[in-house]
Amino acid sequence: MLTTYQRVLWSGFALSPALILLALPQGVVNAAIAEVGPSVILAIAWMVAFGAAHFARQAIDNRRERPAPLLDLPTLRSPPEDLPGAPEIRARLFQILRSAPPLTTEYGGAEPETPDYALRRIIERIFASWGVRGVAELDTDRLHEVWQLQELVRAAPDRAGELAQHFVNPDVLLDIRDRIVEIDRRRRDYDAQLSAFRATCRAWEQAERTKARSSLLVALKRLDRPDPDLWHKVIAAHDAGDPDQRAAALWCARQPGCQRASVALFLANAAANLQFEAAARNGDTRWLDGMHEVIENWNGKRYGARDMGLTPPDSVAAAAPILAAQLDRLAEITGAPRWPEPRGVFAEYHGRAPRPRDHWSLADGGLSAPPQIADYIEPVDLYAA
Repeated sequence: MLTTYQRVLWSGFALSPALILLALPQGVVNAAIAEVGPSVILAIAWMVAFGAAHFARQAIDNRRERPAPLLDLPTLRSPPEDLPGAPEIRARLFQILRSAPPLTTEYGGAEPETPDYALRRIIERIFASWGVRGVAELDTDRLHEVWQLQELVRAAPDRAGELAQHFVNPDVLLDIRDRIVEIDRRRRDYDAQLSAFRATCRAWEQAERTKARSSLLVALKRLDRPDPDLWHKVIAAHDAGDPDQRAAALWCARQPGCQRASVALFLANAAANLQFEAAARNGDTRWLDGMHEVIENWNGKRYGARDMGLTPPDSVAAAAPILAAQLDRLAEITGAPRWPEPRGVFAEYHGRAPRPRDHWSLADGGLSAPPQIADYIEPVDLYAA
């Protein structure tokens, strides 16, 4: 099949003699043929054709090689007023392009990539499509495009949707953002789980050295990093009749990093076990004060973690009237104003299952075995090449 260049060239060869004869006055053509002959006229026509084809090919190649812009034309002509200056943009891009790739851990496999490294790979691919080797070669328009790209992938959902409308392919940009958000979520989860594992290793080593027995609550407080999966285990499996376990479960539910599903389960179980009424009759003001704090924290939207689910997801959905009745009884017994109910707590909770914490014994009050890394980091993270 002929290329565009070949079609232009041969078309020029075939048509240029006729075009020249048509373009020139008849008298000039007759005089030229008489003076130099038809062969010279044909040679000149071929030279014209070759030149035209050459410049046509350059125009075609330039059009083909010039990459399409990321931003639409109005945005390129009128960039946002709050756009940083070129030096600041270049400095930020240099920082992104120095983001380190995932490292191989001492536990085997490579850690998940960071969102900055994922953004680096995207920018490097854009540079390759533009035919530039680095930030220094970017003109003002390209700097603005890459800056607004990295702004979009870091923006909140509403803001990202607004920014995407300034790009030529908004759906593609939003898909890139969604992927980086997922990379960020996975990396944060990995870092948090690894931190909890190392904290548990330190606690185990200390327990092995001292051989001192302590309460479950004390053992939980000794961990110097949060472990919401452990807190969920305590909340779900504690014996409400054991004062130490009951206090440990309440402490877990009061932690700001406690999962919303765990808090919902804690309140549902406390209501089902009639713990509010029992605490009021026994004068257990410390437990009641802690429960009041949990409800205030919930209504104050202080529990933000929501990636953990329940099995089944609607396992606490029917607990609302039970808790309401318990709060009624609490007010009757104590004579104090009725507490507000936690708004929207008894819903369906979809999400991941809690990770195992079988090396913790609630009855024994602490660690019963050393932690295993596979209980903290999923195999896809641990063994991926």
